[in-house]
Amino acid sequence: MTTSTPTPGDIYVAAARADHLAHCVNCRERAAADEARYAEYGASLRRRDRRQLGLRGARTTEVS
Repeated sequence: MTTSTPTPGDIYVAAARADHLAHCVNCRERAAADEARYAEYGASLRRRDRRQLGLRGARTTEVS
């Protein structure tokens, strides 16, 4: 994976967004909710991947 250097336009947009979020309560609350939702999506995807790869704890039943 290669990372590119941000362009001056990228830096300006990020700064403008940060400034806006600092002043706008509604947008700040929506951004926080989005981040929480993305974290939950990530946790869900990790659970799915563990299941698909068979990494869940093996369930065994005793036979006597």
